[in-house]
Amino acid sequence: MSTAAEVADHVRAGTRRRLDRRGFRTSRVVTGMLIVWLVAMFASPAASSASVPAAVPVSASFDPTPSAAHFASLDADPPGPVGPDYTVVPRDSLWGIAEKTLGDPLRWRQIFDLNAGRVQSDGGRLDDRSLLHVGWILRLPPEAATPVLGGQQVRVQSGDTLSGLATTYLHDANQYPKLYQANAGRPQADGRSLQDPDLIRPGWVFALPSDADATGHATDPGVHDQPAPPSPVRPVPPPVVTTPAPSSRSPATAAVPAAPSSSSPTHAPTTPTTPTAANPARPPAPAPANSTDAAILPVAITISGVVAAAFVSGLALLRRRQLRFRRTGRHIALPDHAHYPIETTAVASARTDDTRILDLALRSVAALCDPLDDYPDLAAAWLAGDQVDLVLACPYPPRSPFTVGDDESRWHISAEAELPVHDDEPAAMANPFPAVAAFGTGDDGSATLLLDLEHHGAIHVVGDRHRAQDLLRNVAVELALSRWADATQILLVGLEPQLAELPPGRIGHVPDVATAVARLRAAAAETREHLDRLSTDSILDARVHDQYSETWIVTVLIVADPAADDEALLADLCRELSTAGRTSTAILTGGASFTLPGLLVHVRPDGSTHIPDVTDTQLQAVQIAAELALGLVSVIGTTFEPDVPVPTATDPSPWAIEMTIDGALSRDHASVPDHEDDRPDADLEPPDAPPVVLPEPRRDGDFTATADQRAAGPAANPGPERTLLRAELNDPDLDADLDRWRSAEPPSRPLIAILGEPEMRAPGVRPNRRVPWLLEVALYLALHPQGVDRDKISTDLWPEGRNIQPPTIRRAIAEVRAWAGQDISTDPPTDFVPPISSSGTDRYRMFGQLCDWDLFRRLRKRAQARHAAGHHTEAITDYQAALSLVRGPVLRPIRERGYAWLRNPDQHHDSIVPAFIIDAAHELVDLALERDDLPLARSAAETARLVDPDLTFDRPFTDLMRVAHAEGNLAEMREHADLLLAERDFEVGEDLPPESFAVFNALFPHGLRTPAS
Repeated sequence: MSTAAEVADHVRAGTRRRLDRRGFRTSRVVTGMLIVWLVAMFASPAASSASVPAAVPVSASFDPTPSAAHFASLDADPPGPVGPDYTVVPRDSLWGIAEKTLGDPLRWRQIFDLNAGRVQSDGGRLDDRSLLHVGWILRLPPEAATPVLGGQQVRVQSGDTLSGLATTYLHDANQYPKLYQANAGRPQADGRSLQDPDLIRPGWVFALPSDADATGHATDPGVHDQPAPPSPVRPVPPPVVTTPAPSSRSPATAAVPAAPSSSSPTHAPTTPTTPTAANPARPPAPAPANSTDAAILPVAITISGVVAAAFVSGLALLRRRQLRFRRTGRHIALPDHAHYPIETTAVASARTDDTRILDLALRSVAALCDPLDDYPDLAAAWLAGDQVDLVLACPYPPRSPFTVGDDESRWHISAEAELPVHDDEPAAMANPFPAVAAFGTGDDGSATLLLDLEHHGAIHVVGDRHRAQDLLRNVAVELALSRWADATQILLVGLEPQLAELPPGRIGHVPDVATAVARLRAAAAETREHLDRLSTDSILDARVHDQYSETWIVTVLIVADPAADDEALLADLCRELSTAGRTSTAILTGGASFTLPGLLVHVRPDGSTHIPDVTDTQLQAVQIAAELALGLVSVIGTTFEPDVPVPTATDPSPWAIEMTIDGALSRDHASVPDHEDDRPDADLEPPDAPPVVLPEPRRDGDFTATADQRAAGPAANPGPERTLLRAELNDPDLDADLDRWRSAEPPSRPLIAILGEPEMRAPGVRPNRRVPWLLEVALYLALHPQGVDRDKISTDLWPEGRNIQPPTIRRAIAEVRAWAGQDISTDPPTDFVPPISSSGTDRYRMFGQLCDWDLFRRLRKRAQARHAAGHHTEAITDYQAALSLVRGPVLRPIRERGYAWLRNPDQHHDSIVPAFIIDAAHELVDLALERDDLPLARSAAETARLVDPDLTFDRPFTDLMRVAHAEGNLAEMREHADLLLAERDFEVGEDLPPESFAVFNALFPHGLRTPAS
């Protein structure tokens, strides 16, 4: 009866507006265009950059099922030898399988190539967009190691303990010695091994004993080996009929979806279809006994462009804070070997410019509209490249610079438009639509559909349960990190509690639906009560003009796999939210086995999605797997870890002996006192900064008569003299190399510059096309002095996950080889970038190059050795020569969407090299102030500021303050102090890191208002 009533209401409500992106309808004419695009995508690596049509629905007469011959060709044994088979277990990924069986996670593509398209026992096949399912059998390369202990392994996650893993997999915490005995001493990916049962590290892979339950589910040992009973088939619910909206809600959200038609080409059936001769059904094999829903992981790391942009932007801000609190001579914590591909992929996938335009466009609506006329009601948005379409619930006259076509319900803006809200002031204008989240992209990935959750009130993802979970998780992560969602809070039920660790704390995990619903109702009631006290009945107006109140924050409840017991509770809530207009609340569910009122998002097992009440466009659901989402949490978590000692340099050249990666002498050979902060527990609490010794301020501008005498110091120590002798013997060509770098003559070897805008001068022929791309390849080789194999170079330089063919790599290397030229000092001349053998055992590398960062480190090392040995004048000369190599911010500007490999653990040059340059400049400032050479001290401090245009570091400010104090320029000293506090949004120096506060305390012992004299 209720369903019939709702259908009748739907008929009266009218038809919903279709939110088609501009240009999509024109591409729905020729089915063959889609086929051509698919062929081109898989045939050419460059196809992804070509212009492709938007989604084209397949006609009803088209049968996309491959022929039997095609299946036979896929199932046939591949040419050449193959290795052992591998059975997929929970938490597996191709990356992890390659690491376990081949010893190198970068070889995952070899496993993919051996198995792509092979039909598995459940009828599934491995492709770029498929998932790994527990029980699939994968072929491995011939050299692969047979997985130990039946392949039952587990990857350590953040927060795991041996006793916890024993509880999960052995069902008894006291059984942890079994885990320890099975894994003690086994080499891990980071080069370490298990030595202490109380110390395990995220990313390690542990073998499980033979009696372990690989599913992680508690079982009765007596029946553990018995076949599992068949799982009941969850009935697929019929299409949900939404409750009609009252007049306050626009027709764009009031209509009811029509039931999917069996003949409709745009609706895939959600129930099994009867096999036909043209489309034979492959009966799925019974699921393995240890199969679990949570055991499905992505084949490769894929992150939606919107989530990637939010993640990269948020990570950049946290890295700035991390670098700011880094102590001198220390190294920030970075993601481990297991997690760095996540950051690399995010950098490559991020649509930062697109999301920036969307954020400014949403905020500009508030700036342009007169609150007396109310605000337009946003229903959805299309994000397509450098343009945004805001789809309104009902027509509203546009405000310049927004434009419209024939329909005033679609506002268009492009990146070139001058918006009233700018990049440097987004937070100054509230976003009236903070709960906007992506749900799908066009098949070519160029356009993303975002829905305003608050406007729709209740949205339900139906269809494939796993895909629904991944979509919900994607929405949660996106709202947690996106800058336009700063006025949202998310309540999670049924997803991973660890997501609540994502900064800046917008996500809260709730244990059950009843508690979450109560909190959501309380938020809605508070909003209504607050509106009653105001002179407006518009939540949008209140959100814009009452930014200090938390009442207008949109609370979004996300429920994954709700239980049947919660049906009544959720149905009542969804009915209210889907008809009440904006309430500062919204609910999003996925995987429910019952019908709920609200907007339906249909998602299929292949990830395709359709929102029939919103758009006719076929989309690909945005999604993020649990392991990948937790990986994002882990990467962000490293920004809150304390800094660590700078590691020893691993460069193969002799000049790197007794040196750390920042160019400093190794602690055993440096003239600095040993610190206790290298103890394992020393990083728990950073020590107080040492007191700052300041020179007396100068009043007359003259050097003191005893400056050189003071700089001479005590008599030479034979220990430092021997260290200096070794440094000079290990680097006899330093001065000659410096002369080569400074020479204006054509270079005889490649000269690689990264201390500023990247450059390469070389004896070869400079290419006349694709120079930015080839420059990136050249720098990549130069910054990997020990070389890289085929798997690493393809993963690093093509991080999008595409299967790069060997000719593509060979062509790029050949063009760089021609540019780098030959060493004519050998007979015969040899290539600086030699070819590798066809056996594949060689590594791509560049020989004989001279890099400015290497020169900088060599000079700093010798400067420190000279200073320790008492040769202060020569030390200053080396420091000056090193700093003269700095031309500007490190590796800026670089090719857009390139250099994702800089996020690798052994790279990060663009973020950590500036810190090391600032450390070296600080050492020269100290030397110069000791000698009363104030121009030299100022020059060094200004160079430090040159490499830090984003004002990330405190040291350039505090060093300039010290120089101004020594000059007697107290006004400039206060100016730098005020600028530093303003940039950090601090009011007092006590809020600064300990080293910075030590300088403040020495210069302003009575506070900033009373400068020291």
